Amino acid sequence: MKALERKKKIVEELVNLIKSYSTIGVADITGVPANVMQKLRSELSGVAKIKVAKKRMIKFAFEKCGIDMEVDGQPALVLSSENPFKLSMLLRKTKSSAPAKPGTVVDRDVVVPAGPTDIPPGPAISTLTKVGIPAKVEGGKITVLRDFTVCKKGERVTEDVAAALNLLKIKPIEIGLELISAYEGGTVYDRSVLSVEPETYLKDLAEAKARAVALAVEIAYPAPETVEPLLIRAHASARALGTEAGIPIPGVIEDVLISAKSKAEALNSIVRW
Repeated sequence: MKALERKKKIVEELVNLIKSYSTIGVADITGVPANVMQKLRSELSGVAKIKVAKKRMIKFAFEKCGIDMEVDGQPALVLSSENPFKLSMLLRKTKSSAPAKPGTVVDRDVVVPAGPTDIPPGPAISTLTKVGIPAKVEGGKITVLRDFTVCKKGERVTEDVAAALNLLKIKPIEIGLELISAYEGGTVYDRSVLSVEPETYLKDLAEAKARAVALAVEIAYPAPETVEPLLIRAHASARALGTEAGIPIPGVIEDVLISAKSKAEALNSIVRW
């Protein structure tokens, strides 16, 4: 009974927390060390609250709050009054780099860049060439001859690759929290939406605006952004029509005369007198 009461208390606490914030995020803390979690709590203090709980308890709390959101991995709630996109961006900024350990699955290609290193020649060059890194000694130091991918996205880091990366002081692993999904105002946003950088949104918005303006001009829809191009197009069309019809009015008469001269010259070239 005590265990049941304790679980009920945990769910009640989660429900109260969920109701206290406008944005409810779910993150997977699998593999995140305790010291990193402590650092994150400190960095996000006043902006977001991190609450770690068992998956089942979180699901019960979501059900009580009418939230339909997936809970995967080793979950933690990230609660904030910021909107989901800003919260996601803040979490990405708190990530830190860490060395690759054998057995770690990388979430992106790990590339060793070409260029000189500060590693002296000796056994180290064998450590690098053993995993295929093209290297040679130049000026008393080891130089990587060209960019080389030692581990592709989704692959596990081997002991040899880990040794080579540590030797080169490359830290390809990002440690921190990333939102799997977030809830705000009845809408659930998944990782694919939350992970988009603000610059990408701005670029997409600019492209969408340009297409909208082009369409509005094409259908002659009057709006503040289309008035000038519509007037320019209307003026050009009116001028072309006036020229074609030979109407001698200001702004058109010069084109009419040039057109008439051109036609006369063309006619003269084909008529034999």
